[in-house]
Amino acid sequence: MPSKPAPMKKSPAKAAEKAPEPAPAPAEAPPVDAAPAEAAPAAEAEAPAAEGGAPVPTSAPLNVSVEDVNETNLTIKWNEPQTIGGSGLDGYTIEYCKDGTTDWVVAQKELTVANSFCIHNLTTGDLLHVRVVAVNPAGRSEPGTLAQPVPIHEIGERPKVRMPRALRACCVRKVGEQINMVIPFLGKPKPAVSWLKDGKPLDTKRVNIRNSDKDSIIFIRTAERDDSGVYEMSVKVDSFEDRSAIVLQIVG
Repeated sequence: MPSKPAPMKKSPAKAAEKAPEPAPAPAEAPPVDAAPAEAAPAAEAEAPAAEGGAPVPTSAPLNVSVEDVNETNLTIKWNEPQTIGGSGLDGYTIEYCKDGTTDWVVAQKELTVANSFCIHNLTTGDLLHVRVVAVNPAGRSEPGTLAQPVPIHEIGERPKVRMPRALRACCVRKVGEQINMVIPFLGKPKPAVSWLKDGKPLDTKRVNIRNSDKDSIIFIRTAERDDSGVYEMSVKVDSFEDRSAIVLQIVG
């Protein structure tokens, strides 16, 4: 009967069978659970796309200026904004206010898609500031404004430089010659006349300007090479202005 203790030797085998129990290790490395962490970059990638697609207002309308004015109406014109963007442009709204106030009045009920607009039923004698705002899905742009307020009254005659045909091409004179050029103009009331040389004020020690109600005379007693340049004449009545230039070349 001493052979019966043999079953006691099976306990190591049972211990060996119990050894795999710690193997719930697969639960510690769930690659499936790590998948959401990989999906996060995709969500992050979507965020910039949404930001890039957000509507952005346009830049301000450009070169707002007066096209016409009389006792009760004012017509202005402008150029489209330099930057419009992917959201497009729905149209423009025009606003005005009297000088000395900040009470801006919208001139139209609906947006206009044109690049000019006539404001009706104004009061004669008023001095008005005018601005133009571009509108798109993102809202209003910065306004484009007239450089100065406009008086509401009849313009007798718009200013106009009537440059003589002989002065429209380059005007060549010799060193030592006397320069005496007469340039007629139109405009009522009498326009304000101004001159620039190469974009800067004239040197009155070298160049003499004489203006009448109907013309402007540019006079140089003795021409020198330094007198060469582009002479620009401007005539202005209120917010209306006309310009013309003479190219003078002194040789010899």
